[in-house]
Amino acid sequence: MHVAPDLKQRLARFRQVQMPFHSDGLSVREKKMIAKLVDASRYLDDIYWRQVDPEGLGLYQTLEGSTNPQDVELRRYLWINGSRFDLLNGEEPFVGTSPISRCRGFYPQGITREQIEEYVKSHPEKRAEIYSTTTVVRWHDKELEGLPYHIAYRSFLEPAARDLREAADLSSDKGFANYLRLRADALLNGDYFKSDIVWLELKSPKFDVIFAPYETYADTLLGVKATYGASLLVRNEDESRRMETFQKYVADIQDALPVPERDRPSKRGLETPMEVMDVPFRSGDLGHGYQAVADNLPNDPRVHEQKGSKKLFFKNFMDARVNYVILPLARYMMLASQAEKASGEGSQSGCRGDVQPQMACRSRRSTQRKIAGILRFLYCGKFSNCSLRRCGSPRPSGDDGIELLPGAWRFAKRSFRQVFGGLRENAWSHRGTCQGTADHGSNRRSRRSRSVVQEI
Repeated sequence: MHVAPDLKQRLARFRQVQMPFHSDGLSVREKKMIAKLVDASRYLDDIYWRQVDPEGLGLYQTLEGSTNPQDVELRRYLWINGSRFDLLNGEEPFVGTSPISRCRGFYPQGITREQIEEYVKSHPEKRAEIYSTTTVVRWHDKELEGLPYHIAYRSFLEPAARDLREAADLSSDKGFANYLRLRADALLNGDYFKSDIVWLELKSPKFDVIFAPYETYADTLLGVKATYGASLLVRNEDESRRMETFQKYVADIQDALPVPERDRPSKRGLETPMEVMDVPFRSGDLGHGYQAVADNLPNDPRVHEQKGSKKLFFKNFMDARVNYVILPLARYMMLASQAEKASGEGSQSGCRGDVQPQMACRSRRSTQRKIAGILRFLYCGKFSNCSLRRCGSPRPSGDDGIELLPGAWRFAKRSFRQVFGGLRENAWSHRGTCQGTADHGSNRRSRRSRSVVQEI
């Protein structure tokens, strides 16, 4: 079995951060309820592996219990990526030599997008089931069919639903208990609409869960198949109260966005709960790969239109990103006199301590204007299938991208180059030699800048 020789170095790029569960002050019933929710979440993890890399799951299970250092490292890296393919290295295999399959566990192996589109063109009655976000596409004799998730993964969903119902029986929150029972029903019938509506109607719940196939990022063939994910949420009371100040103005902020009215439907009269939660446990697509610090769910446009969506902010994951990514990056990229002002609560105002205060303030204001240009671009345009489309260019079939306002593309490109190029050059000029940088006009720099903003 071929294993990447630099696996130890790849692991060293990640920092393991503990997300402890603080049970102080919780009742015995609440602790039992949380244990049931964790048990239910583990079943969604079993499904997720089978969706994205069934062979990787087999290898991961085979390595369990091994004390060989290489096996321990390999198993850890399999867990981080949720597959045999390195998310930080173009999804190249780090174990074995087989390239990643675009079909994953969603489609018959070897089938192409063109074949599916041609089949649907000849069999339009099959479009809904094949393009459904919650079906596994497979061959049945010589015909394609979409097998609903609630049938394909029944052996995992039944015990997960049972755990949700038992957790509901332990909850003292009637609204949350009702949601858990409805979500258990949804797992087994595939209809999440009713439970999504009830989820949005929960009022400041002490406990909450994300528990559904929501996101479609793993489907690189058609981009429609959703993966299962689960997250146990515990309300952070202090931070949630602070968030209430902003919640009052969600509709006003939406109306003030600099995009055509058709592209920013009004939030007035819709549910827009905003909760700050601590997350002691995640599984499925929420537990592997990129670790989100916030979410806006559900994704069903029918729910958005009729009820709205819930904004969730994951406090302990935000703290980890600030402490282990943002602040170290600030210390590396900024002048020491400026970096020392950065903190998890923001940056201190004023320019005291700078050798040239007026120049530093002007520089900061200039950078703020450039960043504002980037934000203007992000509001005026949209990433569609990881690409940017200029205003006036042909719109691909099915593309729901928002056209860029006149001049936004040029303004944004210039801002990208100035901000990221300026930061890099400022860092190199104060820390040493410049290695591997491109000139300001390089297409490679422009592409890298857009990639950085997508990651941000």
